[in-house]
Amino acid sequence: MSIDGEIRREKTVEAVRKNMMGGNGKLGAIARLLGHPIHVDHSGIECDFDDPWALHDPDEIPTYGDGSQNFLGWVWDGLNQGVHMEIRLEGWGTEVNDPRAFVYEGITVNYKGYLVYKEELGELVAYASKHPMVGEWEHLLDSLYERARKVKIKLEDERQEVRQKENKGISQKILEALRMRWGD
Repeated sequence: MSIDGEIRREKTVEAVRKNMMGGNGKLGAIARLLGHPIHVDHSGIECDFDDPWALHDPDEIPTYGDGSQNFLGWVWDGLNQGVHMEIRLEGWGTEVNDPRAFVYEGITVNYKGYLVYKEELGELVAYASKHPMVGEWEHLLDSLYERARKVKIKLEDERQEVRQKENKGISQKILEALRMRWGD
């Protein structure tokens, strides 16, 4: 095994031990729960491919694409919190609020402008736990992850309340239907 392969294996073991790898690890949780969704707009000027150079009617208003958006992941940027770090969870999906509909592709972490962690399709590409230029950066993850866990608990509680209200509404409708059919 080459030296690079041996280092990659050791760093992968370290990253797994610290629960950093994958979209459900610490880094993915921070990006998903504390960050913002990344969308790309697929609108553009439409043209007729049969004759793209054809002159259009000067009175015609140019039309643009369908305006659809694709969801490409989440990004957490800590500059507004005094932390010079960016965590990007990349992939693609159809729904921001449904992580099961998200196809994970990779995670990138930049600290003070330097790449300190990169993972692509589950394979570790770069991981500098102590970067030669910027030093330690992992100590920030524990407090961020704790904040992300609190956000997750709050979101789960809100979803549970919504489900309970929906169930209560359904049970009221069932009772009302039974009363209408059979009386009191």
